[in-house]
Amino acid sequence: KNKDETPRGASALLEASDKDFVRLLGAITRGEEESRQVSSRSAKKRPTVASQFSSQLSDLRYRIDRTKPHYIRCLKPNQSLHPNEFDSSMIADQLNYAGVL
Repeated sequence: KNKDETPRGASALLEASDKDFVRLLGAITRGEEESRQVSSRSAKKRPTVASQFSSQLSDLRYRIDRTKPHYIRCLKPNQSLHPNEFDSSMIADQLNYAGVL
């Protein structure tokens, strides 16, 4: 969307012209300015990405805080089950599938 506003007084300058077409453009731009002012006062603003992220993060924190785990989930550290070897992507996948992440 093009939200650039015309400079103040531009509509009046166009309407003061001795050319019919230029006066018509002035009337059109004045009408657009007035409708933009009315709609900006009455219409709700769309939520920003930052406000959506903040809201989603708050909802997630609320859900996590409400959670009461009833069991302990064991995670496999790697495919071969060798001690002291951790595959972080495998662990992250397990946590994701369990609904923790």
